[in-house]
Amino acid sequence: MTTFSKHSFPFGVAAAALLLTLTGPRAVHAVTAALLLMANTVASPAIAQDTLKAASRSVGLVAFSGTGEYQLLRQVDAPGNVVPAAFAVPAGQSFVVTNVEITPSVGGAGADYVYLTDGDTQNFREYWIVPQSTTTQLQFPSGLVFVAGQTIGILAPPGAGPVYVYVHGYLTAD
Repeated sequence: MTTFSKHSFPFGVAAAALLLTLTGPRAVHAVTAALLLMANTVASPAIAQDTLKAASRSVGLVAFSGTGEYQLLRQVDAPGNVVPAAFAVPAGQSFVVTNVEITPSVGGAGADYVYLTDGDTQNFREYWIVPQSTTTQLQFPSGLVFVAGQTIGILAPPGAGPVYVYVHGYLTAD
């Protein structure tokens, strides 16, 4: 009897280790999936698109706003040319802004004020105070979403200096 228990102990440990190995990844997978569902909400969507697909659907927009001017953003095509018409989010898609670069056209020690708006309603989506001395880059890991048909505008209000605004993002199916 003692011989059996001496030899069965290593087998018992091996069986327990095998059981944990087989069930462990499923448990870890289940916990990870639950955490992802909690983190990926409508209010804060996770960017979960294949890198190649996101790159093929990436969009660059640009505008120059002088002091007190409202401008709609225009798309920059693949060769780097600015399309003359204002960019509108295509039907059946959403445009997700991932970063914005604001470059003052006149340097100085002050600050510039820049509004990012829904182009049609001119409702303010974002408002930034940026230094006139350097380019400011803003990143939005969860993205700022504009829906199908919307245009996007910028405003440098009176008293602010003129600025160049570059908006980077991607299109995604609704």
